[in-house]
Amino acid sequence: MMKWILALFFLIFVWSSIWAGFELENFNDASVWEGYEPIGYPSYAPMTFNGNQWSFTDVVQYTSGSDYELEIRHAGPGPGKISSHQFTNGAGTLTFNAYYVDNPGKVHILYSPNNSNWYYAEYDKSINTASSSSYSVAINNSQAKYIRIQSSTSLINKVRIDDIALSDELAPELPVVAVAGISNITKFTAQGGGNVTSDGGAIVTARGICWSTSQGPNLSNCGDNFTVDGSGTGSYISQLTGLSANTFYYVRAYATNSVGTAYSEYNFPATFTTQNYVAPTAVTDNASSVNHVFARLNGTVNGDEAETTVVFEYGLTEDYGSEITADQSPLTGAGDQAAQASLSELDEYTTYHYRVKATNVIGTTYGSDKTFTTANNPNQTSTQSIPAEEPDPDPIDFTGTGVTVDFSGVSGATGTDDITVSKYNEQPTDLSGLIGSELNIAGTSYLFTNHTGFTFSSEIRFLISDIPGVNPSLFSNFENGDPTDISLWKRPEYGTGEFVNQGYLLYNKGADNTNVTADDYLYMDGISDFSEITFTSSGDHYLPVTLSSFTSLFADNAVLLNWTTQSETGNLGWFVYRNIIEELNESMQLNTDIIPGAGTTSEPTDYSYLDELPAASGTTYYYWLESIDISGFSQTFGPLTAVIPPDNQDPDLPEIPQWIGARNYPNPFNPNTVIEYSLPETCSGEIIISVYNIHGQTVTEFRIINDESLTGSVIWNGRDESGKAVASGVYFCRVQAGKTSYSHKMVMMK
Repeated sequence: MMKWILALFFLIFVWSSIWAGFELENFNDASVWEGYEPIGYPSYAPMTFNGNQWSFTDVVQYTSGSDYELEIRHAGPGPGKISSHQFTNGAGTLTFNAYYVDNPGKVHILYSPNNSNWYYAEYDKSINTASSSSYSVAINNSQAKYIRIQSSTSLINKVRIDDIALSDELAPELPVVAVAGISNITKFTAQGGGNVTSDGGAIVTARGICWSTSQGPNLSNCGDNFTVDGSGTGSYISQLTGLSANTFYYVRAYATNSVGTAYSEYNFPATFTTQNYVAPTAVTDNASSVNHVFARLNGTVNGDEAETTVVFEYGLTEDYGSEITADQSPLTGAGDQAAQASLSELDEYTTYHYRVKATNVIGTTYGSDKTFTTANNPNQTSTQSIPAEEPDPDPIDFTGTGVTVDFSGVSGATGTDDITVSKYNEQPTDLSGLIGSELNIAGTSYLFTNHTGFTFSSEIRFLISDIPGVNPSLFSNFENGDPTDISLWKRPEYGTGEFVNQGYLLYNKGADNTNVTADDYLYMDGISDFSEITFTSSGDHYLPVTLSSFTSLFADNAVLLNWTTQSETGNLGWFVYRNIIEELNESMQLNTDIIPGAGTTSEPTDYSYLDELPAASGTTYYYWLESIDISGFSQTFGPLTAVIPPDNQDPDLPEIPQWIGARNYPNPFNPNTVIEYSLPETCSGEIIISVYNIHGQTVTEFRIINDESLTGSVIWNGRDESGKAVASGVYFCRVQAGKTSYSHKMVMMK
């Protein structure tokens, strides 16, 4: 039993010695000093010998009672040294007791990996106490296999040392990390990484890279530009994100343990430059939703992920002259993206050129030139023949009305002018069955006239783009067959009788199977008889104001603006704006008092405004209209371009007969004016007084049998031959007698 106890004590002693380092050296082993005869001061008798795990060179033994100490001096053969034997695992902390004799002293603390090459752990360790005190030096180096305490080479002094101990437990230190090269570089991303080659004696809890546009990035100055890529030692891969294109970056690797964060060498950072953008691509696509005054321009743009401004240039020639910003501008995403812009207030039956233009930080790219042609006046009538011998004829397109009818079960058709569809861009009269339903009533109606009385079952289709006032974009997310909240109503007689609700119209994307294009239509199956058809909606499918024309005329040193609405909903009134550049936000409001609107009406309404501000010759002015509804909603139209001719000369008039010599008063007028004439004596016969509009079309005519009176007058009440009030604008009167004629310009202002 005693043997086992002794063995246990021995193991405990060995383990504690390994844990604590070298055993304490207190120089108290008297046998070590046998034969040594110190010589009193100031004589010096150094000695060299080994004791325990230390060796002593050129030292002096000093005894204070039963306590032994070692004195080292910088004198004699060489500096005194106290050296350890090999310390296999390196050295941690060196501790010893020491004091100086006579004057404060210093010692050098050195280490060596091989007992040959020595390096300073601390060059001058000051011994600044005259009585024995404890000193320590943190060597903390796995390569410190040997330790030496040596007298100072820069100071002659005497230091006495006792109780030397050395721990082999190294205190943790910063890890060692290197940065890897950068690869897979794009405009906004790259790949990097690093390698933790030493954990510094403590677990590496985080590692990664950090980057900056400035040298020396670290976790304190790089913001969010860093990664965390696991823990521990070894190599790792990092992904850099959120970079800017065409930018130079510095990158350093980092590793963190309990001591702190270490970085790859500052003088050797990884550097790289991200890829740059390229110029955008731009493709001009076909226009869609084209009618007599409206078109949607389409394009496809790839801005290469840069912020890209997209506009459409358009005009009557390939010189264009006008442009409009795309609804999606600016684009910022990757890949091909659709861009659109809507043109309104176009001239009827006119061919327009257009192209898409895309601009990013690199440059500008233009799409190819394309054209579209607006339709004629939409108030149309179309008569079609229904094949008599075919029970299921192909769908019949009633040209110009936006209506297609797919007949089936036909019986009694003659094959000659069987049915007529008439389209009216106005609300139906006698709204029996509709009034009181609190529905939005369309400003459009259709009359189907069955001339031969044939029977049938039909699917009726209405092109959305041909229904004035309907906003096609409201159907942008619909699928084929989806019901809308637009109801179809019909009655058996045109203009009279009660409308009956036939149900909700369904939506179809048309032949191209694409939403919001010119061939989108609404349809209903199962209609077997009809006369007048119109629509209502419980939703906001109709624009507050539908503008059918907006024109300008320069006359008498002033610009006369004329515009006509097709329908209005709660329109409070108008403001007019002017600018010399195509920029509404910087334009000038011309009228301080609002021009009263028509409220809610499906009847066309004419407006005019005379801009009497000075107009510089040869200058282009841009005009806008702003409609304000009763709820404060603002709807803007324009710009309209007015070019003032050089030297304030009136522009060329439409190609109509030359007019001279007549006059009217008042001028401008509303609604009546007196047209006066005076004829030369050579004139005889019937006098014809004609009123023309600016298109050269005859509005009304007066005929006077010449009773040899060479002067006279007529009163024009501002109405055409049918009794309908004409719109605001410029008109021309011509007085003709035989081969002699006189003409004059008149302006109606409402």
